[in-house]
Order: sequence, then C-alpha cells, then structure tokens
Amino acid sequence: MVVIWQLSIVTGLIRFRYFPTPVSVAEALQTLISSGALLENTAHTVLVALLAWVIAGVLGICLGLVIGLSVPIWKGIMASVDVLRSLPIIALIPVGVIIFGFTLKLEIVIATYAAIWPIIVNTVSGVHQTRTELLDVGNMLRMSRWERMRKLIFPSSLPLILVGLRLGLGLSLVLTVVSEIVGTPQGIGYALISAEQALHPSEMFAYIVTVGIVGYLLNSIFLYSAQALSPVERSRESNPS
Repeated sequence: MVVIWQLSIVTGLIRFRYFPTPVSVAEALQTLISSGALLENTAHTVLVALLAWVIAGVLGICLGLVIGLSVPIWKGIMASVDVLRSLPIIALIPVGVIIFGFTLKLEIVIATYAAIWPIIVNTVSGVHQTRTELLDVGNMLRMSRWERMRKLIFPSSLPLILVGLRLGLGLSLVLTVVSEIVGTPQGIGYALISAEQALHPSEMFAYIVTVGIVGYLLNSIFLYSAQALSPVERSRESNPS
C-alpha cells in the first residue's frame, strides 16, 4: 500500500499539491521524534485517553451491574440509556466547550462519555446472560447477594464486559483526539490541526500515522491482557492437557 502511494505521487497519478509522499512523511516523523514534540503530544493524548477509559470502565461496570441485577431499574432506565448513547458525541463537544472551556476537563469528559456506553450495555448483557444453573447453585449454597455477584455473575459476565472495555478504549482514544482538534491546545489532535493550518502536510500525516500506531498498540495490549483475564484462558493454563 505504501509503495503504491509513493509511486502514484512520483509518477503523477496523484496531483494534489499538498499531498506528501511516504518518504516525506517518514522524514517528518523522524524530525518530530528528534525534537521531542511527537513524544510530548503522544504522551498527553495517551494519558488522557487512558484516564477517561479507566473512569468510564469503573463507572460503566458498576452501573451495568446495578442495572443488570435489578429488573425494575433495567426496565426503567434502559430506554434512557439507549437514547443517550445514540446521541452524536461530536455534536455535544460545543456544549462541553461552553461548560468546561478549552481545558483538560473537556477532553476527559468527552472521552469518558464516549467510552462509557458500550461498557454499560455489554455489562448489562453479560449479567442477563448468566446461566440459570449458576444462580441455582448459588441459591443451593445459600450464597449472599454479594457472593453470588462476585463468584458467579461477574465471572460469567466477564467476556462481554471485556468486549465493552475494548470498544470503550477505541472510542476514548478517538474522542480524545477529536477534542484536541476542536481546540484543546495539547496533544496529537492539536498538533495535527496546527500542521494542517500551517500547510505542513508531511507533519500532519506523521501525526495521523502516529494515531493509527497508538490505537493498534493499545488494542494489542488490551487483547493480550484480556486473554490472561479470561476464565477460559485461565482454565487452559491450569489444565494444559
């Protein structure tokens, strides 16, 4: 793909004036690394995205468990959850700007709002898909409500919770970058839009490539960690035969 990109520009198939070649993007990437700008901006974006994701994870799992364990709450609140998670998040950024201004709080709130919904929905689904046989075992053993949740319901729901966390991680990164593009004067998004306005396309594409690499690495790390946490994977390790 990179070779086709390079050849298309060199041979004149692509004639956009400010469309850079992969070679110039690589050179810009090297310059940004040498100057320290890339590390600084990437560190800011990753830290904000991870912080928002952790907040969304804690709140989303707790709310999802409460909603999933209580039929009256589930019936009364899921319609509101469906409406709120259907709102276009980007359209809410101007509201966030009015409330928080162009600050770090804006990034965290927007990214948290984006990440929390798939976590809530998947946690609720995981609770509802807990097998009746497991709950019957809990009743036979006279487990308390807390013990049933901790030893039966949560482990049974964990695969779907992990799916929600994975989706939330991607959304957290994307909306962090979007918030920075809108106006927060830090991070990859701000550097990207600044390069675009300064007519530095190679630098702009270097930051785009960086976002892709960061997203891939975060997703890979999460998948590796999720496999270690999976009850199926743990059972395989304990019973290698």
